[in-house]
Amino acid sequence: MAYLQVLTLNSNRVSSLSGLKQPSLECLELNDNVISHLIQNPDENFDGEYCSEIDCPNLSTLALSRNALETIEQFMFVSIKLRVLYLSYNKIDKLKGLEHLSNLSHLHLRGNQISSLDGFTDNLKHLSYLNLRENLLHDMDELTKLVCLKSLKTLVVSHNSFRKNPRSIAKKVLKLLPWLERIDKGTVSTVQSDNGVKGSQVYSDSGESGQDEDEGSYEEK
Repeated sequence: MAYLQVLTLNSNRVSSLSGLKQPSLECLELNDNVISHLIQNPDENFDGEYCSEIDCPNLSTLALSRNALETIEQFMFVSIKLRVLYLSYNKIDKLKGLEHLSNLSHLHLRGNQISSLDGFTDNLKHLSYLNLRENLLHDMDELTKLVCLKSLKTLVVSHNSFRKNPRSIAKKVLKLLPWLERIDKGTVSTVQSDNGVKGSQVYSDSGESGQDEDEGSYEEK
């Protein structure tokens, strides 16, 4: 299957990606499986610099929602071309290794165990969508670690443990990241003054009627 571009293996009790060598593969869906490590016996097949078990150099979309992953450190060896990564409802609690995924544009981390945002760096120059809904974030100061994401347009942080109401959270986020266009279910618009100069930004909450991308198709929107 040298020319295979799309592979869907959802709900098949797949336990790892070991042996996956598809040079033309661009989209891989492995949702609802039992993957806890990308490769079997990581101590033997992963030396921190090279992984001989996976070879998908053109993979750009990878869906691994509802598995048992605890770390993302090994993803850099799947494909340096990864742009869209679905990791919702795993057991991820640390973001170490994100800096190596420099081509990411969409990152879905909903429903994990993340309490710290250490790991985000300015190397993520193309990241425009980030979903952190339903994690363990409680300290608003953690959001300052996202200031380096200058291309970010959409940020979802609802249903965490912040001790503020959604509108106060949005105001804090907008102060830190004034270039955002959407926060949770709400949109951000810029009000112009009478002389045409850009003025203050306005946050408009659309309630719970909107849909997170995690809940839709796996095609990039």
